[in-house]
Amino acid sequence: MAVSASPTRPDEAFFVRDLAAAGVRYVMTGSSAASHYVAIDAPADFDMTPECSADNLARLASCLARWGARPVSRPDWKRTLSPEAAAAWRPFPAEEAQLDHQMSTPHGLFDVVPRVAGSFEHLMRRARVMSLFGVDVFIAHPDDLLATLRADVLEKHRMRAAALAGLAARNDPGARSEPAGPEVPTPGDR
Repeated sequence: MAVSASPTRPDEAFFVRDLAAAGVRYVMTGSSAASHYVAIDAPADFDMTPECSADNLARLASCLARWGARPVSRPDWKRTLSPEAAAAWRPFPAEEAQLDHQMSTPHGLFDVVPRVAGSFEHLMRRARVMSLFGVDVFIAHPDDLLATLRADVLEKHRMRAAALAGLAARNDPGARSEPAGPEVPTPGDR
C-alpha cells in the first residue's frame, strides 16, 4: 500500500520533545524554521537536517521506527521512492541516503533533509537557538532559509522569500541576504 501525504499539520511539540529525549542532533529547516521567524502559511511538515554521524543517524532511525514512519511517494519530486519501495522501506541501515525522505507518521509529515538545505555543520555556523516546548532547538538562520527557496517556481516560496527578506531588512536595513554558500546544493532534488 502506498503512503500518501497527510493533510494533518505536523505535531511540532511531539517531534521536538521526542527528538530531544532520544538525543538526536539536528537543525530545524524549511517552513518549520521559517514559521518561527515570520508569519507564513502553516508548515505542512516538520523539516530537519540531522547531524550525519553514525550514532546520531541510528538515534534518528530508532525514532522513525518507533513512530511507524514511512516515506511518502511523491511523483512531483525528482527523487522519490515508488509506492512499492515506500511500503517496503525500513529506517535501518541508518544511513543518510536511507533516511533522506519526507515521511508520513501518526504525528504528521516529517521531512529528513541531510543536504538539500545545507549540511548540519554548515547550518550550525549561524543557527539560532530558540526554546520550543521546553527544549532548546537550533533553527536555521533566515539567510540560509532564503538560499534554499525556489521563489522562481513555487508560489509558497515567493511568499516566504518576501517575508524572510523583510525580516532581514527590519533587523539590519543595510544588510544584504547572502547565499548559504557552496555547500548548499541547488534546490530542486525535491
